[in-house]
Parts: sequence; C-alpha cells; structure tokens
Amino acid sequence: MTVLENIKGDLRSLKDDRVALFSMSRVNGIGPVTFRRIVSRFGEKPAGKIDSPEALGRAIKMQSSAIEGLKNALSIQGIASAEKDLLRMKKAGIEVVMLGDDHYPPLLAEKRESPPVLYVRGNLEDMRSTETVAIVGTRNPRQESRKSARELARAAGEMGISVVSGMAKGIDAEAHIGALDCGGRTSAVLAGGPDRPFPPENNKLFSLILQNGYVVSGQPPGTRTTKDLLARRNRIIAGICKGVIVIQAPLNSGSMYAVRAALSWGTIVGAIWPGKNVPGFEGNQYLISSGKAIALNPDGNPKEILEQVIEKGRFNRL
Repeated sequence: MTVLENIKGDLRSLKDDRVALFSMSRVNGIGPVTFRRIVSRFGEKPAGKIDSPEALGRAIKMQSSAIEGLKNALSIQGIASAEKDLLRMKKAGIEVVMLGDDHYPPLLAEKRESPPVLYVRGNLEDMRSTETVAIVGTRNPRQESRKSARELARAAGEMGISVVSGMAKGIDAEAHIGALDCGGRTSAVLAGGPDRPFPPENNKLFSLILQNGYVVSGQPPGTRTTKDLLARRNRIIAGICKGVIVIQAPLNSGSMYAVRAALSWGTIVGAIWPGKNVPGFEGNQYLISSGKAIALNPDGNPKEILEQVIEKGRFNRL
C-alpha cells in the first residue's frame, strides 16, 4: 500500500505532504520541470483522489523507469526512508527547503529549472531576501581584481545588499570576506553537500558565513563536489540574485556558467572593464563587446556600481 492510498479520503493536498514530495524529489527521472508538473497538476487536489503513483506518472507523461521509481518513493518503505533522512538532517542542523516553502529564495523560485529541494545551513530568513547580488570570477585573479571584489562586497554590505558567491578560492572568497568585513550578509552556494566545505582550505570562511548568512546546496549531505555539480551550483547562484557582477573571468571560467544562466533568465550582468586585450579578462571583454553585459569601471565608486546593477535588475523584473 502506498502513502497516497494510506491517506485516501484525507483532505490534505499533495503539496502539503512534505515527506511525500521530498521522497519524490529524489527519484531519478524527476527533475525540476517534472517536479513542477506534479505540484502544478496535483497540488490543489486532495491526495486521496490520486488513485496510484502509476496514474500520477502517466498523467504527466513520465518514463516507465521514473514511474517505477515513483512507486518505490511513495511506498510505505520509501516514505519511512524519506522521513528518517529528514529527521537525521534536522538533527545535524541541515534544513530542507522545498519549492513552494516560505523560505525558498523568491527569485530562484521564478525560474523554471529551479531545484525542487535545497539543503541549507545558517539563517533561513536571509534566503527570503531579493536584494541580492552575485559577485563571481576566476580562482586565480590579479591583485587588483581581488581588491575590486572585496570593495564591491563591502559596499554591498553597507547598503544592505546581500552578497552571494560560490566560496571558491579567488574572487568568490574575496566577495564573501568583503561582505563579512563590514558586518554584511553573505551566502555561499556549494556544489557538494552542505556538510562539505569546498575547497577544504576555506573551512574558516565556511564557519563565518554560517554566522552571518547561510550556506545552501542543491545536493544532499555527503555529496562530493564534481565538475558537473559545479555548473549546477553556478546556475543556483545566478537564480538567487538580482544581478551578476563578473570581476575577472577567462572565457573558460566556471563563472561563465552563472553568466549564461543569468542571461537566459533576463537577469542583468555587469562586468569589470579592464581595457582592451588584458590577459585573464577574456570573458569580461567578450561579454561587454557582445553587448551581453554592462561595462563597469574598476575605478568607479563601488556603491554607484552596485546601484547601477541593482536598479537595472529591478527594471528587468517589471
């Protein structure tokens, strides 16, 4: 007997059954788009009216392998396993925030490809902020780029704007430190699980971020960082914020994944303009010369630069 059959006749909606939704989110073949279809189609209907996982799967045209996974996820054993994992994470200080929850980042929730589940440590209230800017760039920046990242993040903190980045060494770390220096809010999006600071040398920074913001991942605890997950991480960074600022990026920089996601969603992108043909800034130069990003003066007033990006970000959402 499945959990849906167990509660047949109950007036609870599938949307309110968090354990069932969490269990479904872990099925191979149920990605962000399929998960949204499930919630959209059945979220306002009594769960008891859903005859079976098979009927649910067929209704939204899931593949047979995914339907089989759905059956297992909604079985008594599957629900018990999901509930056990939720309790275990809660005890470890990891919150599970699901699409539709009050604390799910509102800008990310607007994106069709937003992760069904986020795993979070730190201040959940900070996740509701829409006054957020992403500061991204290479792991091997020039000294002046480190300074730009830190100064912009410090200015953001002073303006009450939260700074999001990926906690990598280089520009990411400088952005987090700049926000922390002035008592500002900052958040780190990790590629691996929220219990795995990456890179390990940023353990101290990880702890400081937890005290002054939050750490979030689209992957459950214990997940190791991989190249593929780094790309997904960068999409979450772009989805959380109102604007993306590229400090320094070669064309093949991982931060360009965040830029591509931002552009696909109509999120404003700004890039530091270093001048023509400056090594290490090929990504910046491409974005600006192609009209994909607004040019930002590295010697400009940091607060004016942020206002330029944030205000354009507000306009883009009207």
